[in-house]
Amino acid sequence: MKRLCIGLGLVLILLWGAGVPGAGVAAAKAPAKHDVSCRPPAATRLIVEPPDVVVGNLPLDASGEHELILAVHKDSERYCYRYTLNGAEQNVAPAIRVHRGEHFAIRIVNDLAGPSSGEHVASTALPPCSPMNMPAAPAVARAGYLNHTIEDRYIHGSPADTNVHLHGFEGPPSEENVFLSTLSTPMHACEYHVTIPATQPPGTYLYHPHAHGTSHDQVAAGLDGVWIVEPDQPQIARSAEHVILMRYRLPAIFDNMFVPNTDAFVYDAATHETALPIASPVPYDPFNPPPWPVTYPMAMGAVSLDPTGCNGIASEPNLALDGTDAPATLQVTP
Repeated sequence: MKRLCIGLGLVLILLWGAGVPGAGVAAAKAPAKHDVSCRPPAATRLIVEPPDVVVGNLPLDASGEHELILAVHKDSERYCYRYTLNGAEQNVAPAIRVHRGEHFAIRIVNDLAGPSSGEHVASTALPPCSPMNMPAAPAVARAGYLNHTIEDRYIHGSPADTNVHLHGFEGPPSEENVFLSTLSTPMHACEYHVTIPATQPPGTYLYHPHAHGTSHDQVAAGLDGVWIVEPDQPQIARSAEHVILMRYRLPAIFDNMFVPNTDAFVYDAATHETALPIASPVPYDPFNPPPWPVTYPMAMGAVSLDPTGCNGIASEPNLALDGTDAPATLQVTP
């Protein structure tokens, strides 16, 4: 039997085959009370697919662009995007559907430290965002893949910072700057102006925060979703498609309930790598790489990696499918 390997902070997306095409998504009117709820769907054991947002149906902002406004909230251990869809408040990251050549805007509003005015102003009133503050950090050189030298700089970002990254986007970095900081302006909001390239392959992609030093926790705790580039000609009926996003359940629960500290393992591995003699880089074709030169299992003292390489020292973490604990049922038409 094959095992499915999923790492913390890593999301597996299945586009099987979501529902009704998305209608207009608009900025919510300023709520009377700051609602930070990020509660998951009801535990019905039925998979509740994420809402569909079709960018061509989004309302126009003050600049005449279709605009999606996602406000980032934190509720206890959970993060979520809050937005308004068809007049109703939502907190499940939407499936954003685009076509090649489409132009639209995404506004990321940082409400982690409290309500931001950036959610409720015209797009033309938003000041431009700047890159996040990257404090100087010493570079640590070490041998990487096939002896190619890499430099690490360990930077601790603000846990209150966030932004967005369209993973797999093939447009220019100026439209999808992964270094922007929502904390760089008084409104704590960044507007991304995106054009999907005509050469972007149709498919299912992931969007998630990319603020350095904080993205791992935010992704693992629910701040991610899918963006789908539709084919030029529909291949199957929309009703036959199903979006399933698979991740650790929140809060994460391990059935072994005892996870030893691996700091010593990491330290010993780094010390060992640093002490290795420098060898000449091995030339390779990135489209036809040689086999990875390390095999499992590895061990250090009493700490061993799972021989399958799936879950490290943790055994069988519980999973959630679109926020519903597995096992769960997906209802489809005949």
